Amino acid sequence: SVFYLVAAERADEKVRKVRGMLTVEHLRVAWNKGTTPYLSFFQGIMRPRFTRWPPRQVRIARPGCSDYKEPVVAWLYYDGPLADLEHHRKLILDVPGGGFVAMDPRCNDDKLFAWAAKSGLPILSLDYRKAPEYPYPYALNECFDVYTALIQSKGRCIGMSGKDVPRVIITGDSAGGNLAVATTLMILENSTPHFRRF
Repeated sequence: SVFYLVAAERADEKVRKVRGMLTVEHLRVAWNKGTTPYLSFFQGIMRPRFTRWPPRQVRIARPGCSDYKEPVVAWLYYDGPLADLEHHRKLILDVPGGGFVAMDPRCNDDKLFAWAAKSGLPILSLDYRKAPEYPYPYALNECFDVYTALIQSKGRCIGMSGKDVPRVIITGDSAGGNLAVATTLMILENSTPHFRRF
């Protein structure tokens, strides 16, 4: 990097070569750079302290109606002990962006920590499997399966009481926004006879 700061023409040539042969690995390295140990260390020092509790990785079993069997990995952002989840009846289901090929929930720590602290709600952010190793509609089916598991288990799959069906807010940014909208359409198609007719 220091060399390219001095040799600007060589840097420009290098950038043109990379852009000419851009691969999925280039995108992953660029977009996931915030999760490298060095940058994570500095982010941890500079980031405001939004929550007292770190995010927790959870595995959510697929519902019986799913075509897939392996669990879905997600990160739970909640500013409190897990025992307190049983008092909640609402949660946010977040789908991160990343061009369908990169970025997991930990790349969005700043946003998710702030949401968890300010809303007081549990936030479940999906670490869905990425293309091209898992082509469409794999990620979409993961999102729908997690929503179905949350509704069928009444939230027990993440530690909620299981007494009431939780109200779920689905959010997403960029590619995650696309998946959030498509998941919402799948939910409507599967739960509303009037919608299914069209």
